[in-house]
Amino acid sequence: RLILLSAVLDALPTYAMAAMLLLPAVLKKLDSLHRAFLWNAAERASGAQCLVAWERVCRTKAEGGLGVWDLAMQNRCLLLKMLHRLHTASSSSRWAMWVWAELDGRSLLSSMASRSAGEHSRALARLLPLYRGITRVTVRDGRRTSFWLDSWLPCGPLAVALPVLHSHTTVKEATVWHVRARGLDSVLVPRLTTAGTVERATLLTLLGDNAMEPGDDERTSMLCSGARGSLVTAAVYALERFGGVQASFAAFLWGCAAPSRVRFFGWLLVQRRINTRDVLLRKTIVTTE
Repeated sequence: RLILLSAVLDALPTYAMAAMLLLPAVLKKLDSLHRAFLWNAAERASGAQCLVAWERVCRTKAEGGLGVWDLAMQNRCLLLKMLHRLHTASSSSRWAMWVWAELDGRSLLSSMASRSAGEHSRALARLLPLYRGITRVTVRDGRRTSFWLDSWLPCGPLAVALPVLHSHTTVKEATVWHVRARGLDSVLVPRLTTAGTVERATLLTLLGDNAMEPGDDERTSMLCSGARGSLVTAAVYALERFGGVQASFAAFLWGCAAPSRVRFFGWLLVQRRINTRDVLLRKTIVTTE
C-alpha cells in the first residue's frame, strides 16, 4: 500500500499543484483519501484505524516517518518552480514577458501589483520571500531584484545586513532599478537616526560604482540542476521538510533486505503501535500478575 500510495496517489494531483494553489478543503480531502488507503485500503478510515499520526507518517524515513508527501508543502514547492521560471525564463515565456511588462520595474509585492493581481498571482507572491531566501541574484537592469530583500550584494539581503537603515525605508519593496533611477534617498525618510546615517554611509560604499547593465537579472540557487538551471522540487521539499532530528533506527530498518511488509511491521513496532505485552501493560489492559 505504501508503494502504491507513493507511486500512484501522490502523483495524481501533481499537475494541478504545479499550476495553482489548491484550496485547504481539497488538500484535506486528498489527505483523508491517502490515510484511508494506507490504513484501511478503503474510502474512509476511522481514527482508531489510523495507527500513527499523519504528521509523523509524512516525515522522511531518516527522521522516523514513512516519507509520504505532505501535499500542502509539495504544492508550495511546485509553485516555487513556476516562480523560478517567471524569474529565469522571461525571454522564452510569453507569460513571464507579460508579467514583467505590466510591473514595469515594480516588485511582485508592490501595492500596485497587489491591487491588480488575481488569486493565482497572489499565491505566487506569498511564496516570494521563501524564493528569495534560496536564490542569489546577479544584477543587470535591476527590474526584477528587490533592493532590500534579495541577495544581490556580498553581504546578503540588505534588510538583514543593515536592519536600522531598512527600518527607515519608505518603500520596502523597492527594486534595484528603482533605487538606481531615483537615488537611495528617494526610498528613505528625510531624517535618519545616527545609526541609520552610519549604515547609509556603509551602503553607499557597498554600492560604489555599481552601474546599470543591459539585460535581465540572473538568479542562481544551489537547489537548481541541469544546463537550464531548473529548480529541483524534491530538493526544495527536503530542505523545507527537514526537522533536524535523525531517527536512530532508520538506517537499520530501511537499509536491510527484509521484505517491505516486514519493514513496515518493524516501523509500527518502533512506534509502539503493535500490541506487544509491554504496550498492553502501559495501557493497563493486562497486569503483571
